[in-house]
Amino acid sequence: KSRPHWLHSLDNYPTMQRSNDDWFIIFTPQNLGELQSIHIWHDNYGTNPDWYCQEIIVTEVRNNKLWVFEVEQWFSIRESTRNIEHTIYTSNSLNNWTKKTRKNVEMGIRENHLWASVFIRHPRSPITRCQRLSVMLCTILCLMLSSMMFYEKVHTNE
Repeated sequence: KSRPHWLHSLDNYPTMQRSNDDWFIIFTPQNLGELQSIHIWHDNYGTNPDWYCQEIIVTEVRNNKLWVFEVEQWFSIRESTRNIEHTIYTSNSLNNWTKKTRKNVEMGIRENHLWASVFIRHPRSPITRCQRLSVMLCTILCLMLSSMMFYEKVHTNE
């Protein structure tokens, strides 16, 4: 069992926002050992303190170890769980084919689907929403132009 680590942003950057990935670095003097579980909570502070955590990935750089904690829980006193703290145990999701496939499809839609990526793009994506919207508009205009080019008026003999 280790001591609690308080994760926050030093430069008042908003963390735990919708559709964001938050990365925190913790320096420890010794190896982490074998992680079996993590206990996470929050202080329920702010105008909308509820947040959903999908997963937590812990990487120990020193020994090149990786632990995946699939949280998939709401931290809220208003939701049905009414809990702002959870204990999560490690999972073997690295070998779970269905979860890998689901994440791959989800990321593909977020990054590569022309229409959906405007609204649900990944926060670290180098392509902005404005650029995606410009590509969408160009596609629509090209389709309209090609439709006008090949449109013919049908002549009927009367």
